[in-house]
Amino acid sequence: EEDVAPAMATVLGLCGVIPKEYPNVQCFNVDLPDSQPFDGLPDEWLARIISEFAEEHASPVIAYRGKYRWERHFERVKLNEPLPSAAPSEAPLIKRLKPGGVYLITGGTGGLGLAIAGYLAKACQPRLVLTKKSPFPKKSSWTELVTSADTPAPVLKTITALREIERLGAEVEVLVADVSDREQMQTAVDEVFARFGTINGVIHAAGTVQAGMIQTKTRESADAVLAPKVYGTMILFDLLKRTRFLHRTGYPTTLLPTHSLMLLRSLPMRKDTFMPSLSTGRAGKKSVF
Repeated sequence: EEDVAPAMATVLGLCGVIPKEYPNVQCFNVDLPDSQPFDGLPDEWLARIISEFAEEHASPVIAYRGKYRWERHFERVKLNEPLPSAAPSEAPLIKRLKPGGVYLITGGTGGLGLAIAGYLAKACQPRLVLTKKSPFPKKSSWTELVTSADTPAPVLKTITALREIERLGAEVEVLVADVSDREQMQTAVDEVFARFGTINGVIHAAGTVQAGMIQTKTRESADAVLAPKVYGTMILFDLLKRTRFLHRTGYPTTLLPTHSLMLLRSLPMRKDTFMPSLSTGRAGKKSVF
């Protein structure tokens, strides 16, 4: 087994997007064993790496391991359908979901977070804790706010969605916490354990979208996108690594790099590398969405 460096996987997103915005630039990635320092590579390996620049690549992701050269390719697989429920009106059964379980959803009041919360409400009637970066009214005031003419439209829309999720069978709590702020997330996690005694799953749905061409990006705009997904993932893992189950979701990985989404393209690459590493060298069972 070799050590995996998930943070390095973000470069794969850049390799896919740069040629789309700059057609005169070709990019590919060569992955080397973690045990082989670059300045100590044998001449044979250096010659093979240099030869990559003269060849057309069927895959932009290449790896050298021992005497083998590997390329990344994709194959279509068929996923098993969820088991049907006893009643036609009920959601399909997902064995990994615990009825009445406690699920923490970062970015839980965003579009993706609310969609997942709604599904869980129908599937297992859970206790949901949704985190939100910006301030949000306390639950005790929701009933009053939905009937007030002064309630801002975005707040009203979110509260209405949360009440509908509760109508479907879930118990909902909203905590204000920035997933990229370790202290705030530590407080949130402590509060969940203090109230419910456990966490059965974590759905990492927090994120920021800032579309734009590479040449318009600044360090500040890049940090704003990377912070919740990259640093947030690291913080969640560190805070919950001793928890029996750790689930995640987020932006799905797209196979075709898109223009103007350079940073978002990097995020799933990193997460697809990070999540399998949870199963190595850690005590307890890890279950990954």
